Amino acid sequence: MNLKVNNILIKEFISAAEKFSDCPALEIKDISYSYKNLYCHSNKIANCILSRSSKHSSMVAVLAAKSFVAYSGILGALMASKAYVPLNPRFPLLRCLNMFLTSEADTLIVGNECIDYLKKLLAEINKSVIIILPDKFEVEDLKIKFPQHIFVSGNKLTFEENINIKTHPGSIAYLLFTSGSTGQPKGVPVSNGNVTSYLNYILKKYDFKESDRFSQTFDLTFDLSVHDLFVCWLSGACLCVPDEDSSFSMSKYIKEKSITVWFSVPSQAVLMSKMRLLKNKTFPNLRYSFFCGEPLLSRTAEAWQTAAPNSQIFNLYGPTEASIAISFYEWKPNAENDELNGIVSIGRIFPTQDYCIINSKNEIVKSGTKGELCLSGSQVIDGYFKDEENTTKHFIKIPEKRNIIWYKTGDLVIEAGNKNIYFIGRTDSEVKISGYRVNLFEVDHTIAEVADTESVVTIYAGQEKNVSNKLFSFIGILANNKINEKTVLNYCKEHLPWYMIPEKVFFINKLPLNENGKINRKKLIEKYL
Repeated sequence: MNLKVNNILIKEFISAAEKFSDCPALEIKDISYSYKNLYCHSNKIANCILSRSSKHSSMVAVLAAKSFVAYSGILGALMASKAYVPLNPRFPLLRCLNMFLTSEADTLIVGNECIDYLKKLLAEINKSVIIILPDKFEVEDLKIKFPQHIFVSGNKLTFEENINIKTHPGSIAYLLFTSGSTGQPKGVPVSNGNVTSYLNYILKKYDFKESDRFSQTFDLTFDLSVHDLFVCWLSGACLCVPDEDSSFSMSKYIKEKSITVWFSVPSQAVLMSKMRLLKNKTFPNLRYSFFCGEPLLSRTAEAWQTAAPNSQIFNLYGPTEASIAISFYEWKPNAENDELNGIVSIGRIFPTQDYCIINSKNEIVKSGTKGELCLSGSQVIDGYFKDEENTTKHFIKIPEKRNIIWYKTGDLVIEAGNKNIYFIGRTDSEVKISGYRVNLFEVDHTIAEVADTESVVTIYAGQEKNVSNKLFSFIGILANNKINEKTVLNYCKEHLPWYMIPEKVFFINKLPLNENGKINRKKLIEKYL
């Protein structure tokens, strides 16, 4: 199904809801909600926001955990011509508090599953906030405990036939927060124009159908969740929410829910592979498999292809600042694929967007030369939310490219002659040891070869850990229990120069992941170094 997406995200959903009214839009805990159900519930939330929220506040926060309220709350905020700000109940309280206060939202939509978290959050908020509780009918206890706030229960929500949507393409659709080097999250405001540019390209490129059943593996605070929601709904398909997010349950979820379109970070597939869940033809119903968010290893793609022989596999790449993804590479089964250091190519930048690769002096480098990837185009945001310092640092002008503003991704890449791009690390994953430049991904790749596992991460620890600029490698679940530290180090000595040899190799049951499913390097440092 090839659809033409306009520039207003919620209008596109409403059009889909009208067209696919009686089709299943959402399935949670074996309960199916039609497009009509989802629209009506979202409409009631939007009507409440419009009647109570200040016209001066452009954002609405949503505190829910993949419940019906989470999804209808997002749509309700958009329907009220506001941007949505997802808060994660698994985040530390102070982080969510900072996100909420930074957004300057005056309205908070809350699912019943987050009531206890809400009480803790409200205790830290000084200003008056409108709290909408769509599935809670008794709010007297909350009114007594927090008299400065306004609480609206589900039985007070009413449907409005004709809601006037005043959103324009430049209006913010959602505000997400990414980690900052200082520990202070950066607000990423993605406009309706940014996100619909992505959706327009994706929906034209891939043949999604009404009968498709989409996975939803990402937390709503992770921008890849936007792909799950709106690529699915704009195609008239059904979004299937897993009961559990653990990798142990994902194989069962794919089979029981008859998932046809899968999307996750590669780490999900790595763990499933190591748990021996990616057996031959395990997932025959999968038509499309998308991976994004971290490097996809060729051995992971191979394992997934074995389990899903009828699926096309795509490696997507893109920072949050470029609206979900901005390049793609199709993994070809039984063929020679483009890879470097065991990492699948991120392919080519979407033809609708622009890119260049620069050196440390912001000069464009030639093809085949390593440099930092810079992005520009309709998907790329203009700057961080109320953060002039970081905006100036990461959004630059390049003399050779006239007056265009470019986003510096911090990703080191090399472009091949065929225009395919290879991700080779972060600017902060290239470190100096004894004056030599070391790429941590190259160390990972070498260790993965001898350990026969994708679960490898190498960390550079500097003076702050009193270990004097050394490398430490961590190996997760092993396929070969005979591998030990001595074997790994000896192999490294045979294949790497002396300055790239890890100081120590740790064997752990499982590499810790953060809330977005990526390897949590900070936790490894805190626990082991």
